[in-house]
This record gives sequence, C-alpha cells and structure tokens, in this order.
Amino acid sequence: MNIIFEGVDGAGKTTIIDSLRKDLERKKEIVRYIDEITQDSPISEILGKMLSDDPFFMLDKSFPTSIFESLLLVADMHYRQERYKYNDGYNLYDRDFLSILSYQKEILKQDYSNYMDFYRPFKEIVLFNLKPIDLLVYVHVPLEVSVSRVASRDNIEFLEKQKRFLLTLKESLEQELLPELESQKIRILRLDGRETPDNNVSKIYREIGYGKN
Repeated sequence: MNIIFEGVDGAGKTTIIDSLRKDLERKKEIVRYIDEITQDSPISEILGKMLSDDPFFMLDKSFPTSIFESLLLVADMHYRQERYKYNDGYNLYDRDFLSILSYQKEILKQDYSNYMDFYRPFKEIVLFNLKPIDLLVYVHVPLEVSVSRVASRDNIEFLEKQKRFLLTLKESLEQELLPELESQKIRILRLDGRETPDNNVSKIYREIGYGKN
C-alpha cells in the first residue's frame, strides 16, 4: 500500500509518519519509510547537498538553478517509484510528486518569465506512469504555525519573502493541485497537523479500513 504524505514545511507530516510507522511495526506489519531524498538513490548525495543549505531551495541564490533542481528531483522520484511501488506492506512516502510539482512551480516562477513552457511538459514527466496511490494524506496548519515550527526547528529567522513563498505554495496546493487530484478520483485525507499524532493515525486507519478484516 502506497501512502503519500504532503504539506508545506512545518505542517507535521514527519511526526504523523513516525507515529504511524511505529504503530504498524508493533502490529508486525512490513513498513518502509521513504523520505523525500532516497538515501540509496544514485543521486541522493547530490540532492542532499543541494537542499541542505536553505529550507526554501536557496531563495537568495545569485543565479537560477531551478530547472537543474527540478530534473534531479523528478529523476530521484522515479527511482523511488520503480524501486518500491509493487512491494508488499506499507510504503510511507514523506513527500513525493505533489511536493515536486508545487515547490518547483513556485521556484520556477521566480527565475523564468516563461516558466510554463517548462512546467507543462515537466508535469507530464512527473505524472508519467505514476505508482498506484492508495491514499494521499495532506497535512495542514495555519501559516503562522508552520513558520514558527520551521524557524524553531532550523534555528532561522524568517524573511518576509519566505513567508510569502510558503503562503503562495499553500494556496497552490489547496486551491489548485488537490482539487485537480480529487477530480481524478485520487483518495485524499486532510489532517490538521495540530491534532495529536494518535488522533491522526486513527483517522488514517479508518480511511484505509485497517483492522476491519
């Protein structure tokens, strides 16, 4: 079963995944945690270095690298997909195709006035032969909560343009991409990242019918 967790930085995705994973392991289920960057991917070291310096893909960079970033990320995503999509058990994806589409679209906007010329075919590549999605979990919190969590976690002081970036990203996810996926009959569960992890895990179990058989 492929369960994908999405949401902006600081929403609480990883906390929920950790609770779900530990609970499934206690129940003797096969569980795989699949991070945004697969550590055994041939390009994981490159991606790790690329993403390590700034939580928002180096907004202060002096030259555009968005297309380079986009292609590396989608290559790594497809590597993960081919490696894990038909395995038994529970594959828990901490960010996947939706993050790639949303983050890269907003970053491309900053670097290229004609960004849609790249983004349209890029989106088709991201979605090409996409793995079966049993559940897409979208974790959300108010923007100020997300900002506070990331600032505390990464020991940074947010710039106004970073806040605007997160807000634009959140709006893009909630008003554009999620409704598009729902129209394609992809099952989406929205969780409030301020609730306790146990409550959110229970909602996931109800959504996938775990324990009913």
